[in-house]
Amino acid sequence: MGGIPIHEQLLRYIWSRRAFRPSELRTSDGRSVEILSPGKFTDGAGPDVRDALIRIGSTTLAGDVEFHQDSVGWKQHDHHLKPSYNRVILHVVLNGSHRHNSATTESGRIVPLLILLPFLSRSLESLWEEFIDDERTSSSLPCFGKTTRIPQKTIRQWLHKVDVERLELRILRLQERLRELVAETERRLAEPWGNYGRPKLEGFPEEIPIRYPELSRRVLADRHLWEQVLYEGIMEGLGYSRNRVPFIRLASAVPLRLVRSIGLQNDPSRLSALLFGVSGLLPSVRSLKERASRAYVKSLLHGWREFRKNPTIGRMHPAEWQFSPLRPRNFPTVRISAASGIIRNILLHEMFRQTIQCIKGTDAIEERIGELQKLFAIEPDEFWARHYHFDRPTKRSMRALGISRINDILVNTIFPLSLLYARVFRDTQVREGVHALRAVFPTLTENSSTRVVEQELFYGKYALTSLPLQQGAIQLYRYYCTKGRCSDCEIGKRVFT
Repeated sequence: MGGIPIHEQLLRYIWSRRAFRPSELRTSDGRSVEILSPGKFTDGAGPDVRDALIRIGSTTLAGDVEFHQDSVGWKQHDHHLKPSYNRVILHVVLNGSHRHNSATTESGRIVPLLILLPFLSRSLESLWEEFIDDERTSSSLPCFGKTTRIPQKTIRQWLHKVDVERLELRILRLQERLRELVAETERRLAEPWGNYGRPKLEGFPEEIPIRYPELSRRVLADRHLWEQVLYEGIMEGLGYSRNRVPFIRLASAVPLRLVRSIGLQNDPSRLSALLFGVSGLLPSVRSLKERASRAYVKSLLHGWREFRKNPTIGRMHPAEWQFSPLRPRNFPTVRISAASGIIRNILLHEMFRQTIQCIKGTDAIEERIGELQKLFAIEPDEFWARHYHFDRPTKRSMRALGISRINDILVNTIFPLSLLYARVFRDTQVREGVHALRAVFPTLTENSSTRVVEQELFYGKYALTSLPLQQGAIQLYRYYCTKGRCSDCEIGKRVFT
């Protein structure tokens, strides 16, 4: 779904299917709304819908439509300062206040507000389910129905090949991140302003060429580099698909060198205060009803007060995080609490070294898999064992990380990073160990890509029973099928030539 927030994707779904009672639509100030032409969706910068035709009251307007989750989204995204939004004729939100109509264009015109929630034709919950199911099943393979005569052996061989391709892409991505970290380290050591933010130079850093050093084994002997890449990869995995980007930003804002320099690895409460403070998710104490929540947030705010004065420590906006339609155990609040334990494992228990030693070990494969999973067995603190949000307790005990999330991090971060390490230091034991683990590793939770491949390539007769087949299916669907690269695909070549 690209970079468009999930709620705005839902609004697009509702708008395109007219899942509302059209004859009842009213703006926040009571004028009737008639959608004569819904317009065309856009995916780039600017309004969400172009060239719509809408009658508001007795006036027919032609122009653009903008979607937000809430009525405050217009100002939060600075649309009132951008001339590209001057043609917007209707601001459509899922929920908001009828009294809140502060959407004005850069030219000074007030934009009518339509709050859709009261006019939905079905419950919001059922629309969420329809929307998610539609996302999972809307795409079909170009060769669907034309592959019945291709031997299953041929298809499996191709999936194994693109699995290697997918793994190689991850390794190269991690390698480039190592290059960036080495360059950043060299700049910090060379520049006197390195620990005090940006230098006051016009055009920095775009006009200053960045030299990426060669990744020699001597340079990469610094374990701090590997630990930072490990940390960033794990943080990305904690975010899953919905919160991947904000978790990457959080890892960048709170690097391990910062944690190390302050000694926070030995102080879990202050470390949690820093992470939650930077995330922007800390609520005010007076907004909480539960006594335990008020006491916990009060302690975090006390700790955050120490860091918020530091000009080198930024702060994210709470709107960057997605909570719906996630399950409570996947909420970013729960995952940030787990991040504190991950950081401490990396710095206090040499998590990366333990990972490499486990992969090189001589124990049975199943035992080594269990050992790797245990490295992520983070015990939540007392508060997060019983909460999934600051003001939302749960009767069931919460785990910091479930086994499916741990396995996903092992597959997408630990294995490719270990293979990169094996390449740099020419460690055949590590390379062979990773491939042996991947051959028998449990498959990950199915997703829309794997479902389409199973249904439309194997016609439901065969399952993606191994991790390499499953990863190959994801690579095939996302980088060949949806990109129109049939001529580069061994299956497509047989079907379309």
